[in-house]
Amino acid sequence: MFNYVAIIVISELDEIYYKQINSQLKEEFEHREMEVPIRNISNIDIKQGIHWVDSLMLMMVDVIYLIYDIGYFHFMPYFIFIILGSWK
Repeated sequence: MFNYVAIIVISELDEIYYKQINSQLKEEFEHREMEVPIRNISNIDIKQGIHWVDSLMLMMVDVIYLIYDIGYFHFMPYFIFIILGSWK
């Protein structure tokens, strides 16, 4: 119970802090609907103009992340029930 109360309090403090920030960067962040693009120091989109091997690696990372996301966040409760049900 205390963990949930702590999460709510931290969330409220985060909201108060976020509302206090007055910055052009915050306005741009909100204007882009809180999307954080991957950019290098030259402010050029990384996925443009890279070698095909690097592009393939980025796609593989995306696929691995998707598999992790589906397995961990969606199926983990079922895995836990299966493991606990078969554990005697």
